[in-house]
Amino acid sequence: MRRSSKLLFVLALLLVGCAADRSEGARASLRQNTVALEVSGRSAAPIGGDGPTTYRLAWVRGAQRDEIAIDAVAWAERGAHVLVLTRDGTLTRVGHDLQHEVVDVDVASAPVTAPGNPERVAWACRTGELKVLDGEHMTTRAQGLLSAGALRFAPDGEALLFVNARNGGVAGLFVADANGTRCLTNCALRVGQPFDDYVPPPMSADSLRFSGDEVEWSTGDGTLSRVRWR
Repeated sequence: MRRSSKLLFVLALLLVGCAADRSEGARASLRQNTVALEVSGRSAAPIGGDGPTTYRLAWVRGAQRDEIAIDAVAWAERGAHVLVLTRDGTLTRVGHDLQHEVVDVDVASAPVTAPGNPERVAWACRTGELKVLDGEHMTTRAQGLLSAGALRFAPDGEALLFVNARNGGVAGLFVADANGTRCLTNCALRVGQPFDDYVPPPMSADSLRFSGDEVEWSTGDGTLSRVRWR
């Protein structure tokens, strides 16, 4: 190989090596700058005690860990920040910069996120309100609720399904959407009256299975229930 050819070959190797170093450096920098939410600790209620399990949350940047909440009982990630529900029912927004902002108080349920839209989150309050935070805009979707168990968004990301009971009524499945709040099961049943048409409500939001305009769930005794939700 002539001297000029050897020189070109060596230069080519050096250029490839430099490109590889820049690529590896970029990936390392990306890993260092990537921020992720991590559960860094949990504490269950003492044996014989009462209360939910609490969690310690942290933003993680590479090897750096920034604690953001000590007594979180539930949370919902929203891109650059997270909504943290604490034991006292305070819903707080915490950003990557660890800045805190109270979003709501007297919150009774874990915040749930709309499918395909992490900026839309819903929760129920002890005051009987069902609220939705969409970006920076918060609205009250329903009022006068006795409870809002098994809260979950429907696949359309708009309607909310939940277990509720009216005064003197029996717990059943409800839906809140643009048309208002409607009862789906056990609507005519009243406490102290025959339960001939009683439909056991879902035990949890995870038990709901959607198929088109219908939703179904299996109860603890294996009974399968199905109803139209829209």
